[in-house]
Amino acid sequence: REEGPRLKRARRNGLSWEMTEKCRRAMSRVRRLKKKVRALVLPGNPLDVIINELGGSDEVAELTGRKSRMVRDPATGKVVMENRNSNGVSMDQQNIYEKNLFMDGEKLVAVISEAASAGISLQADRRVKNQ
Repeated sequence: REEGPRLKRARRNGLSWEMTEKCRRAMSRVRRLKKKVRALVLPGNPLDVIINELGGSDEVAELTGRKSRMVRDPATGKVVMENRNSNGVSMDQQNIYEKNLFMDGEKLVAVISEAASAGISLQADRRVKNQ
């Protein structure tokens, strides 16, 4: 066997031809596996799926402890990470802001998690627009 540049490089690094071939085959398997993983269509986060099915973050008030959410870009169909405070409201005020949108009737659905439930009331109230 004539020594090519890969074998010469391997010998300089103290590797035998057999080890170089094993590494090459392993890397090839890794590339094939990564390709299969990228092709998988995995289910979304249940909370993100619920919000998306109910109209998306423009229609649903999300009161949770999350800092970001996964949203599907309607133009490309790709799922992208979106910060919950992309509306310019600070994270510590985000749940209050979302609650107010719901209570004012600007968002007709509210999703609340246990993490955000302390101190927040979404009860019917004659003083608020959302009846």
